[in-house]
Amino acid sequence: MAKSTKTRRRPAAPTAGLNGRDLWLAGLGAVSLGRKQGLKLYTTLRDEGRALQQRAGNVADNLGEQVRQGIGDVRARLQAAARPLRGRAESIIAVLTRQAQARLQPVLGRFGVSRPKARRAAAKRAPARKPVGKQSARKATGRRRAA
Repeated sequence: MAKSTKTRRRPAAPTAGLNGRDLWLAGLGAVSLGRKQGLKLYTTLRDEGRALQQRAGNVADNLGEQVRQGIGDVRARLQAAARPLRGRAESIIAVLTRQAQARLQPVLGRFGVSRPKARRAAAKRAPARKPVGKQSARKATGRRRAA
C-alpha cells in the first residue's frame, strides 16, 4: 500500500487590496472627487472674476470722472489766460490793418482800385441758395443741330 501524504496548502500572500474591482472603484472615486472640486473651483473663480470686473468698472468710472474734471479745470484756466492775449492781439491786428490800408491806398489809387467799403459788424447774410435739382439727360438723336 502506498502511503498517502497530506499536502498543506500555503495561505495566499496578501495583495494589499489591489484587485481589479478595488482599482475600478478608486478610479471612479477619483473622477467624482475631481468633478466636485472642479465645479467648486469654477464657481469660486467665476465669482472672483465678477467681483474683479465690478471693481475695475468702478475704478474706470472714477478715473474717467477725474479726467473730465481735470480737463474742465485746464480748459477754464487756458481760456482765462487767453482772454487778455486775444484782446491785445485783436487790437494789434486792427492797428496793423489800418496802417496797411493807409499806406497802400495811394498806390492802389494810382491803379484805379477804390477803397473797400467798411464792413458792418452785424451785416445780414445772404440767404443760402437752394441746390439745383438733377437735370434729366437728353436722349441722343441721330440729327445734329445746325449752328
